Amino acid sequence: MIKGIMCFMRIKNKEMEAENITQDSKATRFWASVGLKVKEGFKMHQKSGQLAKGPDSWRNVTKHCLVQVARTETLGRWLGLSGTLIDEMKLGAFLHDFDKKQEMIAIRQVNRTGASPLAAARAEYQKGEDLLRNAGFSSSVRRLASSAGGDAPQLIETQRILDKEALSDEDMAYLIAHYVDDCSIGSDWVKPSKAEEDGNIIEYRAKGNKANPIHERISQEITAELSRYPEFGGMNNVDAASLVSHQIEQRLAQRIKERTGEDIDPLTIPELVDQKIREAIEKYPETS
Repeated sequence: MIKGIMCFMRIKNKEMEAENITQDSKATRFWASVGLKVKEGFKMHQKSGQLAKGPDSWRNVTKHCLVQVARTETLGRWLGLSGTLIDEMKLGAFLHDFDKKQEMIAIRQVNRTGASPLAAARAEYQKGEDLLRNAGFSSSVRRLASSAGGDAPQLIETQRILDKEALSDEDMAYLIAHYVDDCSIGSDWVKPSKAEEDGNIIEYRAKGNKANPIHERISQEITAELSRYPEFGGMNNVDAASLVSHQIEQRLAQRIKERTGEDIDPLTIPELVDQKIREAIEKYPETS
């Protein structure tokens, strides 16, 4: 398992070079250490077929999940959450898309027939939930894994938490798990917020979702469900997801200021998190 993870972690070398991190071994060893922290999750990615090699490989989704593990841990530590809770968050982040391949295959199949792609996605979600439960993952890890995404249940639950005056650490963990996925496009580093015309990576991702025909069909169904909840003001689900994520940014910035005294622009949180990861890679030892 360790050897396999080490080989898989060679995923980020070109990106590290683009960031002027020239020590290939540092990047490889850093991402290997991240992977080892969630090694039990690799079995689920393997069972779903996402680690298979070849022209139909979905290993990029596993890379995406791995980057979210690092971002989740960075935010959790920044906010002062417990090590136990951070461990659950990391595992939830790694498992949130462990069966993405099966979900997308199902959606594409029904999309050609005119059937509901949302129904297909939810059916695959339930299969994934059952697989995680049967594999012995705790209810807290499964809840964190299911927090990501722009479906109505996730958006409604996230808004319910945000409506609280005071947040528990478990509430904050859920918000982080949801937020990190909204800040992650593939395994790329986020773009600096100043480079975006109307916000940060949240808007950038929303534009991409709105331009995706499959996302559009799913969005129409979810938006109809969200119309029953006045807090979303008749928004489509993509805009509702952006609203929720920006509210999370506000709560994160507030918590950071209370804990560390740092007064940060909430819109810059994604790039600040990634900068902390870059710094960790630069400082990572080349040899043990």
